Amino acid sequence: MRATFAFFFLLFSAVAGVAEESKADYIKRVREHVDAVRYDRIVVQAAARLPSDPKIADVTFRINSDGSITNVKVVKGNVSAELARYIAQAFANLPRVKNVPKSIGASQFQVQLAIGV
Repeated sequence: MRATFAFFFLLFSAVAGVAEESKADYIKRVREHVDAVRYDRIVVQAAARLPSDPKIADVTFRINSDGSITNVKVVKGNVSAELARYIAQAFANLPRVKNVPKSIGASQFQVQLAIGV
């Protein structure tokens, strides 16, 4: 009985130790999550109407501890006001980020999106 208890204790301790995602892995996962905005149909159509190529947008946003994405702003880039609006809308339509690490919690991010590339 003691051996079984010790085995399960060690097993669950090991799982809990690796369950927390590193900050670098979380940032990578967030970048992959928001990269879907580049392929949003309305964003691509609005980008196609602009003469510059590629369309680069620096976007800041906040991920709350519940995974919701808020405070989306295009802070820099060669995009029109219309395209910036569609980018913000596409961010709003993204699903929540799953499993936000408790050690990181709510965080501000900035990504650079190349649209039409």
